[in-house]
Amino acid sequence: PLVLILMIKEGPIEKMSTSNHWSNLKEITRHLFLSERLLRMIFINFVVWSLSTFCAVWLLQRHWQANEIGIKQFGYIWAALQLVAAFSGQYAIRFERRLGTKVTLVITAVLPVIGYLGLGLRGAIGAIVFAFAFYISRGLTQVIFSEALNWRVPSQFRATVNSLLGLFMRLVFFVVGPIMGIVIDRYNTQTAALLLGAAFGVLCLTLLLPMLLHLGKVTKATKLESN
Repeated sequence: PLVLILMIKEGPIEKMSTSNHWSNLKEITRHLFLSERLLRMIFINFVVWSLSTFCAVWLLQRHWQANEIGIKQFGYIWAALQLVAAFSGQYAIRFERRLGTKVTLVITAVLPVIGYLGLGLRGAIGAIVFAFAFYISRGLTQVIFSEALNWRVPSQFRATVNSLLGLFMRLVFFVVGPIMGIVIDRYNTQTAALLLGAAFGVLCLTLLLPMLLHLGKVTKATKLESN
């Protein structure tokens, strides 16, 4: 990978001022949250659905131990999960073109909910089988949402916006992570999984659905303008 990275050349971009960071931050924040409603919705949903699979990374290992899956098997399971995520990301755009953006986004959001509910309701086999739902979603999320976000962000602060995305997601996990740990310690991993499934199910209705409805309006308006 290091050799391959050395061969990559960055495309031409317009760079921001290096002397006025506060002004740069205000400009980025204004563009991200105030310029376009769809962009704001994409950013928020990207944070949420990245978090949905990030929580699973920390839950799965404890869940496998609770279901008496041998630690020596973890490496094989992780390798399989990473391969699934890689293939999911590789074919995400083809998947989106075939099924449509709305259907793909629904699948991306529903898979983690199915994964958490499956972990909460099934035993050792379910602990492995339903883990794949998170990694299929992870591959789709990182490609579909990244493309949607980056196309709508000017090149001069695209890298900063992507850094903010990771920052926001980890700040939310800073709150969610300890709560998840407390639930696991006081109850069990199944309870934590069911609570996470319920939480992200609610977020499907409160965050994803409004974005899909707004996306439909934007697409319809664009078609009318082109005609």
